Amino acid sequence: MLRVLTGAGLSPADSLACALLLDGYARRTAIARRDVRESASASVEPAAVASFLEPRLHELGYSILAALMAGDQYTDEVHDDDVAFGLERILDGIDVLITQKRPADRT
Repeated sequence: MLRVLTGAGLSPADSLACALLLDGYARRTAIARRDVRESASASVEPAAVASFLEPRLHELGYSILAALMAGDQYTDEVHDDDVAFGLERILDGIDVLITQKRPADRT
């Protein structure tokens, strides 16, 4: 990974920072998936969780989160689409960093 990142124009220090960021994301995702698998023998019923949390979230001023609960968008699973979304945002940021570090073409 360091070879690819330095080959793309990043310094060794920036390459290491990006590698650590990607590694941390991969590890955190794996931990979240493991925790969900091991958390309970029976899956949590999303509707029950939403009906319990929604009014409390409104009371505490978390209206956006409450709206997610009301819209049946809550799940206790870590979906591939969510993981891909986060990874794409990280890679987008690394791409911006590479673009900023690349010397401007002089023609």
